[in-house]
Parts: sequence; C-alpha cells; structure tokens
Amino acid sequence: GGMNQEQVLASLQNLAIAGFASTTYLIATGAYRLVTNTDQLALLKSDVNKHVDSAIAEMLRMDAPAQLVDRAVAKDITLSGVKLRRGDTVSAVIGSANHDENVFDDPEKFDITRDTSKQIAFGQGIHTCLGEPLVGMSGPAAFRTLLDVYPDITLAGLPQWQTDPYLRSVINLPLNVER
Repeated sequence: GGMNQEQVLASLQNLAIAGFASTTYLIATGAYRLVTNTDQLALLKSDVNKHVDSAIAEMLRMDAPAQLVDRAVAKDITLSGVKLRRGDTVSAVIGSANHDENVFDDPEKFDITRDTSKQIAFGQGIHTCLGEPLVGMSGPAAFRTLLDVYPDITLAGLPQWQTDPYLRSVINLPLNVER
C-alpha cells in the first residue's frame, strides 16, 4: 500500500513546516547566542569548518525549536508515582531536558565545544523530527555564509521572542552587520 493523495499532501506539509521552522528558528536563536557569547563567536570564526557542526548542536541544545511535544500514552503505566492510562496525553518538555544539570555540566552556559550527544532537540527514534536532515544540511551553510559575509556581526538592540510555549525562537533580532 502506497500513500493516497491526502497522505502525500499532509506529509509534504509536515516536512515543509518542520524543515522551514526548525531551520529558521535555528538561524535566529543561533545568531542570538553567538552575538551574546562573543567568546564562542570568536572561537567559531577562528575555524568555522572545525566548529560549525558542534556549534549547531549546541544551538539546538540551548534553544530547541520545539520545546514541548505531546504524546498519547500507549499502555497503562505508573511513571514517578503517577498512574497513566492508555490514551492519556502527556507532554515531554524537550527544552527542559536539554538543560538537565544531571546530563549537561553548566547547562545554562553556551559552549560550542560541549558534548551534545545526549541533546534531544529533534526527538529520537520513530519520533525524530522530519526537519532534522534539512537543518543538518542548511544550518552549516547558513552560518558559514553569515560569518563570511558579515564577520563583524553584533547585537544592535533587544531581541523579541515568540510567545508560543511549544516553540522557541527569536522573531526579531536587531543586528549590526557592518562589512
């Protein structure tokens, strides 16, 4: 069984939204983290090819584009003393998990050399975000280009953050981009 037209269209819509949102949120919050952590910006600029992938992983850990994910409980279970029934809805707080001090040393520090192998910005397994491959390809290109074209980028005012609790991103980031 293949997919019908409705399923194909729904899949394309999900991919476009997941890929577009994840990529734009990564670029916005990543640029914010770089201009507000000038030591990390200098380290990235010192060897972009060496540090860009780890910088992006740290950007995703620090500000996961999806902060909350709702799931339905598959079977009756007791979790941390709370009884959950099959069909109940639970929310996983990805943003909090990526700042867990039991997993990451000094989790509020932005460190592009950090081991981010346990960050879960894109979920895991069958629930991995469809946008992950697009971010993996476009993120490094975006930051290489940004730093090549505007090597002296600095913050020029207060950023504005979107207010949806399920998502995290800067929606207005005033920058000085002198060449």
